[in-house]
Amino acid sequence: MFFDTEHNSVDTVLNSLRGTFSETALKMWAYLRCLSASTRLSVNLIIGTIKKVVDIAFLILTSKWRKKRFEKYACEIRKGQVIATGYSAFLEVLGRRQAGYGEVIAWLKEETARLATTK
Repeated sequence: MFFDTEHNSVDTVLNSLRGTFSETALKMWAYLRCLSASTRLSVNLIIGTIKKVVDIAFLILTSKWRKKRFEKYACEIRKGQVIATGYSAFLEVLGRRQAGYGEVIAWLKEETARLATTK
């Protein structure tokens, strides 16, 4: 219901999605903090994980299965909106904490800036 554009405006759906991505980013940050220095994850792995989480979120929101299961379900948001929302949520969470992953934050800043100019 929170992601259904039949019941909510696109802005409301994107705000709900932002909250979900923020919670996911917070959990990822907490996990990363618990790792020892010897098990520190690579920047490429973290960036790839963020990309995959955002891509899968879009697939789940717009899946045929969801539309079949819930007759009147509609999710009229574009993939670019989901990506921009996800990346900015991760940037917000990781940017205000000492994550130790400056390269990830730099990549997120670059991507959110790029996405903002392509709207």
